[in-house]
Amino acid sequence: MELISSRPAVDVNLRPNEISLAMVTMSKIQNGELADLVDPGLEFGSNQEANRMVTQMAELAFRCLQMDRDMRPPIKEVLEGLKEIEVGSHCSGDDCEVRTKEESRLLKDSGSISPDSVMKNCWMSSSSTTPSSSNQGIV
Repeated sequence: MELISSRPAVDVNLRPNEISLAMVTMSKIQNGELADLVDPGLEFGSNQEANRMVTQMAELAFRCLQMDRDMRPPIKEVLEGLKEIEVGSHCSGDDCEVRTKEESRLLKDSGSISPDSVMKNCWMSSSSTTPSSSNQGIV
């Protein structure tokens, strides 16, 4: 949900009921208010491909946020879900597998470069906004 909303997982500067992005996410999704969470820059509501990807990401995030650990998907299933979201309607069958391998190779070759907007707006955190003592955002 951090990717979809461009919000940190924890922000102590917000109202008490909005501090945890996980709790806000569960509430918004259960109330059919997903659009309230989505970063406007993602064109959710006006771009069919963005709608598909955001909705699928939110569904996956909702499953990952279940309180009962038996209800949460294993990490392998999460990774597979993310890959399916990425390739979506752009390919099918063997073409998807080839494309996924090519994209994985490109990602490895590109190093750890991230778009400035992501680094500036959502991954930079301080000890006051994250429970981690390492002061690094979740990747």
